[in-house]
Amino acid sequence: MPHPSKILTLFLLGSVLVLSACASTSKPTGFLSSYQEFRAGPEGGVDKVWSSPEIKSPADWNQLIDKYKIRYS
Repeated sequence: MPHPSKILTLFLLGSVLVLSACASTSKPTGFLSSYQEFRAGPEGGVDKVWSSPEIKSPADWNQLIDKYKIRYS
C-alpha cells in the first residue's frame, strides 16, 4: 500500500489541477462577435475576409507590407 503522504500529495495536486481548470474563464475578444465588418472575399477564394478598411485589393496589401519586407542582395 502506498504511503499516506504520497496519496495526500497526489490528491492535492489533482485538486489543484481540477480547480485551476474550473477557475479559468475566457472572454470573447470582440473580433468575431459580429460579421458586419467582413466583406466578400476574392473571386475563387474564401467567402468572407476581414481587413483594415484602407486595404481594398491585393495591391493595397502589398504596398502596406513592403516596408516590412527584408530584401537580401
